[in-house]
Parts: sequence; C-alpha cells; structure tokens
Amino acid sequence: TESSAIIFATSLDQINTNMRLSTFFLNLQVLTCLLALATGFSAPNSNENKSRQSSAPPPSQTPDERQAAVLEKMGYNWNGKSWVRGDSKAYNQQRASARSSNRFIRFVDEQNQPAATDAGVAAAKRLEEVLSNARQGIMQQDEIDRALDRDFKNFCQKKRAPFVWLGAELLGLAALSNVRIPVGSGFVSIDWATEIQRSTEHIFPSIILGVVAGLVLSLCRARSRPLLPGVEEPDGKLVRILADAIDGNFALPAPNHVRYCSSNWKLFSTIGEVIAAINITVLMNGLLQPAIIRISSSGGGVWKLVSATSNYEVGQYIGLIGGIGSAFLVALPAGIRAYTSIMSEKLDGIPAECHALFRARKTVGAYFNMNPPKSGADPLEATDAFILLADGWVQKFGSVSENGAIWKQPVFAYCGSLACAVAWQLSGGALLAPFVARIVSAGSTYYIYDEQELCRESLLLPISSDKYPEEDDQ
Repeated sequence: TESSAIIFATSLDQINTNMRLSTFFLNLQVLTCLLALATGFSAPNSNENKSRQSSAPPPSQTPDERQAAVLEKMGYNWNGKSWVRGDSKAYNQQRASARSSNRFIRFVDEQNQPAATDAGVAAAKRLEEVLSNARQGIMQQDEIDRALDRDFKNFCQKKRAPFVWLGAELLGLAALSNVRIPVGSGFVSIDWATEIQRSTEHIFPSIILGVVAGLVLSLCRARSRPLLPGVEEPDGKLVRILADAIDGNFALPAPNHVRYCSSNWKLFSTIGEVIAAINITVLMNGLLQPAIIRISSSGGGVWKLVSATSNYEVGQYIGLIGGIGSAFLVALPAGIRAYTSIMSEKLDGIPAECHALFRARKTVGAYFNMNPPKSGADPLEATDAFILLADGWVQKFGSVSENGAIWKQPVFAYCGSLACAVAWQLSGGALLAPFVARIVSAGSTYYIYDEQELCRESLLLPISSDKYPEEDDQ
C-alpha cells in the first residue's frame, strides 16, 4: 500500500510538470505570434518611413491645429521644411534680411520687393549674428524672466485670452466704482448718476475739449514712438499683443510692417484701447484728480491764500492753484511709467548693437576670408554687402543714444496725460472730455499715423545676379 501511494504521488508530479511545460510552450507560441503581428503592423517599409518623414513637419516646427489653421488662412503653406507664403515651389529659403527685436533691415529690388543674392544672404546672416550677440549681452534676461515672457505670449495665443482681459477690465471698473478715498471730512468716489448728468449738461464743450486734448495726446505719442524704434510704447501694449494674436500672427509681438497692413489688427487695437480708456479715465480723472483738489483745499491751504490776496487783483487767480496743481500732479504717473519702462529695457540694446556693428565692420573682410560663404559667394561681395547693411542699420536706428529718448519719452507721456487732465478741469469735471481725448488718440494712432516702415530699413540690392524670390518678412 505504501509503495503504491508513492508511485501515485510520483505520477501526479510528472503530470503537473508536463502540464506546466506545455502551458509555457503554448504561451511562448502565442507571444511569438503576437510579436510577429505587431511587427507586421507597426513597421512599415523604409520607403514609407522616408515619405512620411519628408511630408510631415518636424515636431519643433509643427504648430497646433489652431495655429496651422491660422497660418493657412493667412496664405501660408507647408513646403516640407517651413511655412511659406505664396508659391512654395518658387520659394527659396535664402533671405537677405536681418532682425533684432522688432527692428528689421533687408535688401530690395527697384520695385521695393525683397531680393537676395548669395553674398547678400551671407552678409545678412552675419549681421544678425552680431546684433543678436550684442543685444543678448546687454539685456541679460535670466531664466525666470524668459519663462514668464514665454508663458505670457503662450497665454495671449489662446482663444480665451481676450475674454479674460475683458473680464479683468470689467472687474476693475466695478472696483473703481466702489472706491471711496477719505479726504478731510468727506470721501471722493464715483457717482455715476452725477457724472452722466454733468457730461450731458456740458456735452458739446466736453467733446470739443476732448478732441483738442486728444490731438495733443496723439501728437505726443507719435513723436515718442520713433525715439525707440522696435520697442513697444507702454500705452496700449497689452492690447496690441492681444490684437496680434486675434489677427492670427504666429510670433508675438508682430512687427509694424505686418501690423499696419492688417485692417483687422487696427480695428482690434483701437477697440481695445477704447475699452481700456474707461478705467484709466475713471482712475486718473475721476478719482485721483478730484482727491488732489480736495487735499489742496483741505485745512484752508488754498483758501487762506485766496482770502489773504482778496484785496489784490492777483487774488482772483489764486483759487485756480488747486485745479492747475491737480492737473500737473495727476499727470506724473504717466511720465514715471515711461521712464521706468525705458530704464528696465536698457534702450532695448540699440546702442550696444550699433557699437558691435562698428567693430564688426572693421573686421568683416577678414571674417569672410577665414569663413567663406557656404553658398560659394565671393567673400569680397559679402564684405561689401555687410558694410552696406551695417551702415544702413546705424543710420536708421543709431541715433537712439543721442536723440534724448531717456528724457523725451517721459516728457511726451507726461504732456499727453496733462492734456487729458486739463480737459477734465476746463470741462467742469466731466469725465467725457478725457475719455473722448483717449478715443481720439487711439483712432489716430492706428488710422492716421502710418508707421508701417517705422522699424524697417530697405536697401537697394547692390548686385543684380543670382536673385532669389522671397517671402514677406515676418
């Protein structure tokens, strides 16, 4: 009995072992079949791989669906290497143009159309290298600043960005409408019923004063912008970048020669500035300016002067000190903002770029002799083209360090804000006057002053051989 039990247990062990082995081989066969099927389905032939790689944009250059739709709507096509406008077959990647920030220079033909030669392309490439190194050396943005700038521009590209901005403006208006500034024994606040009544009672004088102030403000802004070409002015900066995104521009901010060719961009920018002007007018002229007048008259400061000079002819003008002083004081923030913006931007590196070009101009001949253009262009022709581009750049943008932009831009900003404050004072405190002034300024900035070529220099191509058709600069 004991021996038969042992034999039975041994038989069971063999059976279990055979079953495990059969199961293992079965699983191995199934796994082999699955791998073969997966290989057959997932590994196309090399020709298919090559065709797919040649037709699909590289991951680093592939925009999302919205960006691709925007680019196609603007007339761009994928030519296998990049997005181009116009006939992709006739397009040539070589460009005789260079840029730094939003400042551009290019070679053109007699019809003012982009043109290029091998020498011009090599010269423009070298010029852009010199400008980039000079600007990066002076700006020295750290990783945090670059990350914030990138995140901000990515957010502006999203569809919800204009609605978020509009919601913030509405919340700001609601907050300003409920602000109560304690001054003396009372408060300064916005009473919309009184403001509407005052504006309707003096509607024609307010509009006339607003138009006059708006023309002054427009002139100040127009005189200020050329002082720092390629640098966004503080007024309406966010609105213009949002308008760039709405208009379908892929890189933010878009250059002037792209912006001013678009009627949609002009319209969006104007509407945005008009909306933003509501909160600016309420804050500066509806709250701060009356508060300054109250402060100057509280404690009997101005009125003591009035009573002390009441027996003299000058006494009738002393009472104007509070109003005039408030206008001059409330305009100070605009000038301070312009100054701090210039100093933080370090003149956008323009003086450093020009100094770098002066140095590179002296050694460019040796540079092209030691580094001949890969296209086979004559180094002497490339040297001449570089000198022409460098001289054109300095002539167009090199006056920044001598034109007094550091103090002129704050003065222009101050005078424009002062014009709005004076309009409010002369209109009897009607907010309609400074609001109309800012509307006129916005409209004239985008529709009257054509600044398409403000930040771009076009030079006649010195060599007429081997021209390449080009895309529109962007």
